[in-house]
Amino acid sequence: VTLPTGLGKTFIASAVMFNYYRWFPTGQIFFVAPTKPLVNQQIHAFSSTITEVNEAHIHELTGMNSKISR
Repeated sequence: VTLPTGLGKTFIASAVMFNYYRWFPTGQIFFVAPTKPLVNQQIHAFSSTITEVNEAHIHELTGMNSKISR
């Protein structure tokens, strides 16, 4: 979804993820974001504000940049 800031992208993503969460309780959902603050925002919105999903069911995966020696 491409929308300007503040027009509901987080709500749309949460609604889609929540439906999959309910329909496939043993499945896994991945939300990919370019920054850690955006991931934290989505976790908070998904777990408390929009769907009230238990945060014990939510896991954050992050990566670290590594230097490549030449």
